[in-house]
Amino acid sequence: MNDFSISRLNTSLGIVKLKGTSSLNEQTNQHRITVSQLEIMGSDGWVELDIYHPNSQKMIKQLEAEVTAHLSI
Repeated sequence: MNDFSISRLNTSLGIVKLKGTSSLNEQTNQHRITVSQLEIMGSDGWVELDIYHPNSQKMIKQLEAEVTAHLSI
């Protein structure tokens, strides 16, 4: 597992800031992203999202490819 911290990432869903870990599933040879902190840029600055909320979980899934590409893994 590798820890990551992205201070600002322009994505299809908006500007986000996130922390988490990435790991490789050796059986499927696919990378997995686990997000431990997620914030999105709002009109008044960063807004921290509850990563356990269903909408946040959906957002994390949608961002997985962009985060993986940004981390170049």
